Amino acid sequence: MTQPLIFELGCEDLPALQIGMAIDSLRREVETRCREARIALTGVRAYASPRRLTILVDDVAERQSDLETLKVGPAVSSARTPDGQLTPAALGFLKGLGADASQIEEVEQERKKGKSAMYIAVRVCEKGAESRTLLGQILEDSLAAIHWGKPMRWSDEPTLFARPVHWILCRLGNDVLPMTFAGVRSGSLTYGHRFMSPGEIHVTTPSEYVDKLREAHVLVDTDERRARVLEEARKAAESVGGHLVDNDELLEEVVQILEWPVGIAGSFDPEFLKIPHEVIITSMVTNQRYFSVVDAHGDLMPNFVTLSNTEVYDRSVVARGNERVLVARLKDAEFFFAEDRRHTLEYYNEKLTHMRYIEGMGSTYDKVVRVEALSQTVAELWHGTVDREAVRLTAHYCKADLATSMVYEFPEVEGMMGDNYGRLEGLPEDVCLGIRETYSPRQAGAPVAQSLTGAIAGIADKIDTITALFALGRIPTGAADPFALRRCAVGIMRTLAEHHQAMDLEPVVRAAIAGVRETERRLQTPVTTDDDALCRQILDFMQTRLRFMLSESHAVEVIDSVLAVSPLADIPSIIGRVETLTRHRNGALFASLVTTFKRVANIVRQAGADVLAIRPDLFEDPAERAFDDSIRAVSQQYRTDLAAGRYDEALSGLETLRAPADAFFEAVLVNCENDAVRLNRLALLSSVESLFEAFCDVRKL
Repeated sequence: MTQPLIFELGCEDLPALQIGMAIDSLRREVETRCREARIALTGVRAYASPRRLTILVDDVAERQSDLETLKVGPAVSSARTPDGQLTPAALGFLKGLGADASQIEEVEQERKKGKSAMYIAVRVCEKGAESRTLLGQILEDSLAAIHWGKPMRWSDEPTLFARPVHWILCRLGNDVLPMTFAGVRSGSLTYGHRFMSPGEIHVTTPSEYVDKLREAHVLVDTDERRARVLEEARKAAESVGGHLVDNDELLEEVVQILEWPVGIAGSFDPEFLKIPHEVIITSMVTNQRYFSVVDAHGDLMPNFVTLSNTEVYDRSVVARGNERVLVARLKDAEFFFAEDRRHTLEYYNEKLTHMRYIEGMGSTYDKVVRVEALSQTVAELWHGTVDREAVRLTAHYCKADLATSMVYEFPEVEGMMGDNYGRLEGLPEDVCLGIRETYSPRQAGAPVAQSLTGAIAGIADKIDTITALFALGRIPTGAADPFALRRCAVGIMRTLAEHHQAMDLEPVVRAAIAGVRETERRLQTPVTTDDDALCRQILDFMQTRLRFMLSESHAVEVIDSVLAVSPLADIPSIIGRVETLTRHRNGALFASLVTTFKRVANIVRQAGADVLAIRPDLFEDPAERAFDDSIRAVSQQYRTDLAAGRYDEALSGLETLRAPADAFFEAVLVNCENDAVRLNRLALLSSVESLFEAFCDVRKL
């Protein structure tokens, strides 16, 4: 017997950026606590809007499932007398459980010292309670378990929650399920849109919940609401002859501040388009939650799209109100832009001397000096033609715009304004683009720097950041990473991979440490870690981030097999070999290859003998010579394929050695009595192992 459950918490508007987290947490807590309480649930759905968190369950078991447990009592030696009668200890055990002698079993269990003994035991069946008596407390505890960024109290209510609670709809089957949270008792009513349908709504089954709220102008399904936001925004953009600029982050935020989206198009004076477009877009997104509009050529139009939470009689009136607010913001930006242009980037670079970077690491200009020097180390190790002066200029000016009024007002445009001001100043285009791309990738999944100047200066900047923080002992722990060092490390790996750069990071890290030590000496900052230990810490941290980055789409054992034989000297090769192993590892041929070469590796490692040159004159069986010939035939092309990044071809070359290896093991005994022959055979196997080790450590697969 099952019953449907409807639970909805109604409150004042929740923090938009935390709603997704909150409803996921609520659903997870309810499912986990019900599972622990042995209450079966099927058809669980979760919905959320700015004013409500909802859990709908199609079927809730009427009762907990019964629980049978084995209660163990005293040892048999203490429970029975020599003539088989129960002792007082056994009788007391039975009385405590409400059992009789007929229910006694004897079970064997280990004592503390590891010796086993026989004990008496009784199977006790705990009858499941009615779900109704438990669900209210489960829901209350699940709500209390939601972690809010800044919870609050209101009135004289001691409960902490994101916003004041106004109503609770909680029905199990045909009846209200009693519960209380934040001083509000559960009932059988919900409410529609605050202005358009504020009346009471009776909901009796989960299947009608979404439809009834939609009729009351509330789109409680987040996916449906997101589709409606996009539809309304695109229609509004098309109404002024443009196209909506996609912005996923803004979209997700807007979706969580509306219950009934209505798109409205507005405009602003085209003269404002003289301001860098990134500033206009950032101002609209950050301050007003507006979407930008572009024309058919992708050029920014003097229009915007906003979303209202209410159907209005005249949308133009709402548009004019939003336009007035935006114009004030754009006038501020126009003023900052004009003021900033009165000075050069070098002027702003000098102002960085008065901006503290991190306590113990001097000013932001000190960081610029370190990055400028480090960028030359990276440029020297970069394969291909590099304009080192362009790289130096990029690193020299990469932080200059941090001292401008525009970036002070709009931190999101750091780097972008350096690019714009550099172009107006007449700096080379690759330097300006590099200044912008030093910050790439700006977030997870965002593009890496495409220009050489931006890629090289960006790597130098990120490695300096990691090194400076590690030198100060501010190493990420758990979920805490306030300086985004993990993102820096992943950005370095992605940049090297996408630019196909095989670069040994150790000399770069050591150069970064030298720069940091110079700053520490000048500031008399205490040194807590020696250079070698600091270098190992940083390289281990970066390898861990590479492992984590790859683990999102590859098996851990595949990653470990490659990293075990690969220092951080060739990121593209590591990634390429991991991807190749992932493609081939489930094939029967590859499984056979791994088995064969694990045998090779184990024999070589167990022998522990010094590797000698292979002597064909010591071959005693044709299988040895055939194996040696196969190795020589494969070796050169295999290493050429590896160096060229042809990892599938390289692995195919190794696969041709499987049959000769199997024939070798079938024909000869490696550990024979003749020492010279034995060492020669081990040398043969060692040469094969070295080939495979250039690809991965096969023993970890």
